[in-house]
Parts: sequence; structure tokens; C-alpha cells
Amino acid sequence: MFSWLRKRKAPADRVLSAWEWDDLLWGPMLPQKTIEPVQPPPKADENLMRFYAETEWMQPVFNSTLGGEGFRFHEVDTPYVILGTIDGPDDGRTFEVSFGSAMVGEVSVVPNYFGPPLEWADLRVRLKYPINLLPGGYVHDLLTGLVEHALEFKTDSYEDRRLDPRASAIASKAMVEALWEKSADRGWVVELRVEGTWDRFKSYVEHWKLKKIDPWEKWERQTEPTGDGVGKPV
Repeated sequence: MFSWLRKRKAPADRVLSAWEWDDLLWGPMLPQKTIEPVQPPPKADENLMRFYAETEWMQPVFNSTLGGEGFRFHEVDTPYVILGTIDGPDDGRTFEVSFGSAMVGEVSVVPNYFGPPLEWADLRVRLKYPINLLPGGYVHDLLTGLVEHALEFKTDSYEDRRLDPRASAIASKAMVEALWEKSADRGWVVELRVEGTWDRFKSYVEHWKLKKIDPWEKWERQTEPTGDGVGKPV
């Protein structure tokens, strides 16, 4: 998981200075090796198999709609979910979020196990330092965009699909709580959890299928990092 990013970081026995974090955030963006979507675990049941099939394009959807300001999503190969509960499900898709060459958080999408997997599926987000070194608008837009993908459409009108004030309010609440709960040992962490029917995500998938577009082939760069900020074809 982003092992190639850690090669650029300082040794583990010293803390990065502010200018070193600034270099990671605003320096060259290292390409990510992304060839195929992560497949379901070998022992996945029918519901989980359906969830993986319905969310196969989740990484390209996130990157194409939320990557404009520099964020990139990369799905982890090792199954785990964030912000789980002791007796809750631990299956789903988890993405590491990077900005420039710094890993700034994680996003998990966990299926509903008591009905259709994308009906009231969980969106879980955890953003951490150095995310707070970025402009607040960047972080707010990222959170708002993620929540918009998860929420249900209230109507079928274009205006409702274009802007959802509920998502902005949920993002603002998470950022305020992060400041309120900040502590010396925990640092600055934004955590967000919301259930939804994923109407916006589904609308992108339906549109691409209608246009016969495979987003993995069309947009997800199949490159691997060289360690110097320049990628080469796989």
C-alpha cells in the first residue's frame, strides 16, 4: 500500500519538517500502478460478489470526478475497512487517498448485508495529517463530492443532481468536529460516516455503459512509479 511513497519519506526515526511535507504535497505527483480492479475475496458470498460487481468502476469514478484538484484514489489489495465496529461487517472496498506524493487518508465503502448491497451501503472516510496543510476548500470539496456519490437523489431534476446542500453540511460538520476533537496524541483527523443508496455513483456507471466506455481502459493510467516523479508505461 503506497510502499513507493514511503521511499521518498524521511527515515522513520525523525519527523518530517513543514517544508518536506510541502514538497510531498505540491511536488510531482507520482503515477500509481493501476491495471485491474481488486477482485472479491475467495470465500465471498453471493451478496458480496454482487457488491464487487456493482462497484468495479468505483476507483475510476472517484478519480474522474474528485481528482481535479490533485487527489488520487488507489484501491488497496489487502481487504480491510476503516471505522468498523466489533460486530459489524469487515468486507468492502477501501481506497487510499493521496495528494501529490503524500498519503492523506482512506475511504471505505461497505455493502449492506440485509438487502441489495448498494442500497444504504456505508461510506466511511478518514483523512489525516498532512491533509490540514491543504486549503480548506480542497478538503471540503473532497468530502462533499464523496458524500454526494453516496446520497440518494431527492428528485429526478437536474438541479438536484447538480448540487446537494446535504452533502456540504455533512462535510462541514466533519471538519468542525476534527478541530474540536484535535489532541496532541491523535493529531488532526477528519472522520465521516454516512449511509446512502449511491445514486450519483450509479448514474455515472449507467452513463458510461450507455456510451460503451470502459473507464479502466480510457482514463486509469497503467503506469508504475520510477521513484523520481516520472512514470513509465507498464
